[in-house]
Amino acid sequence: MRYYMLNKPMDKICAVRDMRHSVVMECLPSDLREGIYPVGRLDKDTEGLLLLTDDGEFTNKVLSPSSNISKTYRFFAKGELTAEKIAYIESPHTVLGGREFCSSGAKVEIISTLTMRDAKDLLIREN
Repeated sequence: MRYYMLNKPMDKICAVRDMRHSVVMECLPSDLREGIYPVGRLDKDTEGLLLLTDDGEFTNKVLSPSSNISKTYRFFAKGELTAEKIAYIESPHTVLGGREFCSSGAKVEIISTLTMRDAKDLLIREN
């Protein structure tokens, strides 16, 4: 079994192949790609840790809601995170996306808040 950790760059989608978009598999050397696939998904405009493997049993266990494996996401958001928005994120609701399922909700923890001026160094990316 092979397991890889990848810091997924922005502008790549979590797929083995796609006709329209650049995929995370392009980040691996071509000789390592055969039989490997992403474990989970990060949005195209998101960067962060992504697991890749050829271990289907591991993938199913990690992704299955019945495994109750929590995942932590840290992000910067523009705007104010109001009590109403937090309540929405934390409550279960139906999600549509090819198939319908009910999310279990999420726990929101605000680590810090900044003004845009204070956060400018964090938001500017070097090319």
